[in-house]
Amino acid sequence: MASQASIDTKDSTLVAGPSTTWKVADNFVSATDEAGSALKLSDITVSGTVDPTKAGRYEVTYSYTDAAGNAVTKTATITVVASQASIDTKDST
Repeated sequence: MASQASIDTKDSTLVAGPSTTWKVADNFVSATDEAGSALKLSDITVSGTVDPTKAGRYEVTYSYTDAAGNAVTKTATITVVASQASIDTKDST
């Protein structure tokens, strides 16, 4: 019987800033083992980091190896964009 091991992730976009946060769970959707049973995030190996204070494109890879040695991986892309916030003022007398 074929392994039913799988990982599902999602991409996301964040606005860079000193109070912006990111955690591994933000891009993890679900995962299953070789029998199709749900896995917890703690069962998954995660590599890659995101700096939510700096604009850039970050890739985080989620991996799992089932009991038969079949490895599954899924990469999520986290795009951190520069803040578009602005303030317009005018001088007055």
